[in-house]
Amino acid sequence: MNQFVAPAFSAPYNNPRSARRLLRQYQEVHEWVHKHNRGQRVILMGGSKEVILAWLDRSLQLYVALAPLTPRAAALAACNRLLRWVKKEEPSLFITPQIGSRARASVKVGIMMAAFKLG
Repeated sequence: MNQFVAPAFSAPYNNPRSARRLLRQYQEVHEWVHKHNRGQRVILMGGSKEVILAWLDRSLQLYVALAPLTPRAAALAACNRLLRWVKKEEPSLFITPQIGSRARASVKVGIMMAAFKLG
């Protein structure tokens, strides 16, 4: 089951044109990741207005927009904090199916100032 969670757009994406532009960038990065990725876990794609970071592993996909001059170390630290929060809040963010009495289905999440759960 695919799921998506996102907060409301905020500045500088709080007008329809900027929000559409950002979503197009996420789509382009997502498409590139799934067509060209050769096993990288972290991909940074730069633009003039923001850098999109894609963080991938077997259980999640994270897409984040960052200021264009954000250092890689700061971007990774922010993503780590965000991932910890998503994992902590997972039951309230996503519908998580139960398997048996104690095990949960594997969760794939992607965040782009948002979160995806791919089932």
